[in-house]
Amino acid sequence: SKNAFIAMSFAAEQAPIREAIKSAIIDCSFIPRVMDEIEYNNQIVPEMLHEIREARFVVAELSTGNNGAYYEAGYAAGQGKDVILLIRADVPDKERHFDIRQANIILWKDEEDLKNRLIARIKATIA
Repeated sequence: SKNAFIAMSFAAEQAPIREAIKSAIIDCSFIPRVMDEIEYNNQIVPEMLHEIREARFVVAELSTGNNGAYYEAGYAAGQGKDVILLIRADVPDKERHFDIRQANIILWKDEEDLKNRLIARIKATIA
């Protein structure tokens, strides 16, 4: 698949972060898929699970502690998908859920740093 699913908060203040993630995915020749940008007729959860199953990998931005993003990342991992975890570098370690503290999380400083680190990780993931 050329699709990459993005799990993150839909809050308006997250728009620059979303754009950096989408840009990195596009630069790696994949198609970013975010639930609030997808047209569908069914309920959101079955559609979301379908999108994750169809994706080559999942990017989960967890800086805001969004429970939905954690759920989507966990489901993707359970499906055997590569899951790339992102957290803003200034989020204290104690605020990161204990289940992911041992994961190789991309800790990013700003949107440009996020984009560059994500491009490198996508390339390493799909190699």
